Amino acid sequence: MTMIIMIRIPILTMMILLCGNNKQTTTFSFPLHHSSITKRSRSVVRQITIADKERKQQRQNTVVALNWGKISDNNDITTHEKNDNSMLATTTTKDEIDNNNISNKIKLLKEIGIKNLPYGLYQTLLTNAQEDVIQKRFWIVDNSGSMSSWDGHRTTMDDDDSSSRWLEVDEIVTLHAHLSSVVSAPTEFRLLNLTKKKESYTSILDRHFPSSLTVFRGADRFRVGYHSANNKKKNRIEKDRQRAQSVMVRNGPSGKTPLSESIQDLRKDIIPMLPQLQATNSKVCVIIATDGCNHNAQNIDTALKKYTETERNQELVNALQALSDLSPSNIKIIIRLCTDDKPVVDFYNSKVDAQNHDLDVLDDHVAEAKEVYNHNPWLNYALILHRIREMGQADNLLLDLLDERPFTSWEIQEFCQLLFWGTPEEEEEDWNAFLQKMNDIQQKESYLQWNPITQSMSQWIDTNKLASLFSN
Repeated sequence: MTMIIMIRIPILTMMILLCGNNKQTTTFSFPLHHSSITKRSRSVVRQITIADKERKQQRQNTVVALNWGKISDNNDITTHEKNDNSMLATTTTKDEIDNNNISNKIKLLKEIGIKNLPYGLYQTLLTNAQEDVIQKRFWIVDNSGSMSSWDGHRTTMDDDDSSSRWLEVDEIVTLHAHLSSVVSAPTEFRLLNLTKKKESYTSILDRHFPSSLTVFRGADRFRVGYHSANNKKKNRIEKDRQRAQSVMVRNGPSGKTPLSESIQDLRKDIIPMLPQLQATNSKVCVIIATDGCNHNAQNIDTALKKYTETERNQELVNALQALSDLSPSNIKIIIRLCTDDKPVVDFYNSKVDAQNHDLDVLDDHVAEAKEVYNHNPWLNYALILHRIREMGQADNLLLDLLDERPFTSWEIQEFCQLLFWGTPEEEEEDWNAFLQKMNDIQQKESYLQWNPITQSMSQWIDTNKLASLFSN
């Protein structure tokens, strides 16, 4: 009993120090009575409850599991599973991953809705999840106030994909947190802003217990994928998914867009990783999901500095360039835009993308599919291809070039070989023989995926379009 009393006294002392004499702080820390909750607090609770219900309803109305894309639902799936396992005996990944480990991961991917894919696509996904290929992924997630704007795009199978920007990024983060956990790809998500409640709590701790601040760090970030993927880890995978949803719910849109600050902070964290990255020739991927440019307390306060829009944007470009310049061959940067605002889209496509070589700017799935179709109309840009590009991949430059220019006949062959078999084979000298080979494999195996351009279930490769493009 004496021991219990000695332990409780410091805890009570700490609680008193935290609360102090401030009634507002006491109300926030210990809302024991209904009368102590202010009208504003009740309003905030109602708003959070409504937003939470809307988010839950959205997930319930999702057409496909986890929005991985609509697939053909037929008996051929069993055939694909058999083919996956048979291919394991003859095909290995770049670094010869253990066959059983691959098989377990493919099964887990199918369980979360990523199924009916060619084996080569599974292999591309799993190869880029290896730590000796991409050592770690960092997501910077924009939760600024402007993310409440209603020009976002959810993943749906109909014409109405409209949503808020925040619901779009919430879907992206939840999906990629789950995917990274399943394939054991170490990934850290960082939100731009803490909610006001978290900021108040942090400031209290900082005043009374500065050394303990790091203990409570993590309200604005979380990690997934730090485990091996097998059946015994399913509980951990589910916990990772729930943690992602919880953090996103608690940190809704508010505040400014301090992108350059966040990039600079991340740059400091990547510097100690450089020796190992360079020694192993591996990469880190930085994915920035945002709706805008650089706005923070310093550069929008005209009383302190008169920053123009151009200067604010240049500050962001400089931060991205400084990050890339650390080691260009070891750092991959992806900008995932969550807005249709034309000046912002033009800024990233013209200024940011042009000045950084290993940087890719991606739009939502449908918008990106239209760009791919303009250059390579023979390809069904299915959703899983978009997800693979969002999470970053190390080796296949062709995936980055899909929306930039038409492929040559040799590049088309290489892309199809990677899509279906996972490893490049010797190119066919006879173009007609190659087309026949594509027809045969697609007729034998029903790899149907939702096509956002035709709004129908389609094969991956349209051999008729290829025949017309290279008839001579």
